[in-house]
Amino acid sequence: WSPLFLPKPELGMDEHLPSPFSSFHGERCLLKDDSVTYITPQDEPKAGTLYLTNFRLLFKCKESDEHTFQLSLGAVDKYDKIGGSTSRGAYAYGIEIQSKDLRSIRLAHNPKIHSRRRLFELLGNHVFPLSNGNSPYCIHYRGRHHLRKEAGNSLSKGWQLYSVHEEARRMGIPEDKWRISKVNEQYTLCPTYPKYLIVPTSASDDDLRAVARFRSKGRLPALCWYNRKNGATITRCSQPRVGVVGKRNQMDEKYINAIRELNPTHRERLRIMDARPRRNAMANQAKGLGYESTSAYPHCDIVFLNIHNIHVMRDSLRKVRSMCWPEPDEQNWFSNLEATGWLKHIRAILAGATSIAELVDVGHSVLIHCSDGWDRTSQLSAIAMLLLDPYYRTIEGFQVLIEKEWLSFGHKFGQRLGLCDKHHNDEQNSRTCNVFKLQRSPVFLQFVDCVWQLTEFFPCSFEFNESMLIFILDEMYSCFYGTFMYNSEKAREELRTNSLSLWDHIHAFRHEFVSPFFDADMEPTMLSYPVSMRNLQLWQSYFLRWSVQFRPKESLAARLEAVLSITKQLELEYCALQKSLQEKSSASSSASGERKPVEKLSPLDENEQHHTQHLVEEGSSSHKHNSVERRNVEIKEATVAESSDVGEDTGEITRNDNSPYFREHMIDN
Repeated sequence: WSPLFLPKPELGMDEHLPSPFSSFHGERCLLKDDSVTYITPQDEPKAGTLYLTNFRLLFKCKESDEHTFQLSLGAVDKYDKIGGSTSRGAYAYGIEIQSKDLRSIRLAHNPKIHSRRRLFELLGNHVFPLSNGNSPYCIHYRGRHHLRKEAGNSLSKGWQLYSVHEEARRMGIPEDKWRISKVNEQYTLCPTYPKYLIVPTSASDDDLRAVARFRSKGRLPALCWYNRKNGATITRCSQPRVGVVGKRNQMDEKYINAIRELNPTHRERLRIMDARPRRNAMANQAKGLGYESTSAYPHCDIVFLNIHNIHVMRDSLRKVRSMCWPEPDEQNWFSNLEATGWLKHIRAILAGATSIAELVDVGHSVLIHCSDGWDRTSQLSAIAMLLLDPYYRTIEGFQVLIEKEWLSFGHKFGQRLGLCDKHHNDEQNSRTCNVFKLQRSPVFLQFVDCVWQLTEFFPCSFEFNESMLIFILDEMYSCFYGTFMYNSEKAREELRTNSLSLWDHIHAFRHEFVSPFFDADMEPTMLSYPVSMRNLQLWQSYFLRWSVQFRPKESLAARLEAVLSITKQLELEYCALQKSLQEKSSASSSASGERKPVEKLSPLDENEQHHTQHLVEEGSSSHKHNSVERRNVEIKEATVAESSDVGEDTGEITRNDNSPYFREHMIDN
């Protein structure tokens, strides 16, 4: 254990966490404070006990568990003191914490006992460990419940989930056309690329080095997905270094042509899908970068997909957070949602990915890039592959997809999410701003949101459920697992033996993430998603889950699981009854000296018997209902008729022989 995670004895190291919390393996309590008051989003004070461990901040409300919460220290975005010792008001003195999962937590302290000072000091030592020169949480986290990291430098199963060689065999990549190159085995060609790259067989390692020098950050075109039915491919890279003068590189042009000619179906054209708006791509020419021209690449069609950059997406998420926290404005919900632009960005990503999938499905090869090829490129390639390949719609396949398209190809999770780092300010400040602070952006969150939109539209095509998507996002912020730490595969090398993988947890608790709607027997075809704003909706289960007003809709999955559970229980009871009947029949036959076997009904006979019994019961019930209803009508008619026959002079009731009620009773008698 690092000295950072060795709590002082006087801070309640031996305190046990109360229910409903359960301790993690390796978790230690650093602070217990009974004088803290939690101020809810509705400005309601809730007294309780605050616990600070080396992994989490927990609050146990005295009234009820409704206001009990926990927050991973890795999910803390920033924290500040509010008020001073002379501040007026019972709850004006305390600490406010903003989290990456769109929450804002306000804790009120008693200024007389200086409890805020102790909490603030501990947060300063344990939040943002990388900024303090300490190890991330994943080095010390050892799992929860029955999932536990074994001692030593053993490699957990989650770290061995993805292999480029296994994936190449699964996709059926022909070895005479494509090869797995080891030119980047030491990460010398491109430090943000994976060790092994799938490239055309005709390209030598020297050719790859020449192409990498002409591409931004050295991110040369590499194969992502191969369509075995028609030979079309998806490749990805970064923008070329053409500049304003339109520089050319013969080796890069030859390499692009080689990718085009490897397609046996449509080798005459290659589609280059540039994720950026055209004007943004043109602006990059002033920096010595840019996009491919048709004069240098005559056999290529260049399409701009108009997906905005990380700064626009960051501003959009900020508006979504303001709209949803602390409570959404019901009167202006739709206008506020429109103002965020969030769904427009989601639509642009889905539209681009759908276009790519449709092209590849009919036999056209596609090359994808944006600026550096690690943000919008990952979104487009991953979603297109999700639409094309049913393997990626399974639980294991989705993990492989994230490992391949996001982690191995160098999406900068550390910078985009600010993991374990205190640089929380994403806005432009002329004096305090630096380049790192402006790198925050919800790129991966948008990808997961797009996946959720697809699961809502195709519920029977995905093996995983919504809970797994939310779990991935929450644990990504927590930094308990080494899966999403740092910015590249190279930087995560040391974490492979020192930490757990997020996929270890999903594997251990797999039953919690399986969708009951998934149909494994469906024909493996491409999902044709109709891109339209009418099909999109805000992911309320994620963005509004902290709202008191939010009530999740009835879970069809839970209802289906309950029905299946009851059906299974009835089947077990039926088998037990049938066995009991057989035993009684055997005993009776033995007692009478005759051993006549009990004939067991075939499944077809059983179904017919159940169906007949159901019809009889239904008919009987219907007959009884109709008889009772008819009897009520007749009684009413008889009463009315009898009332009309009352003698005016004598007061006697005259018998009405034509009354249906009378006739029926006469017949009965």
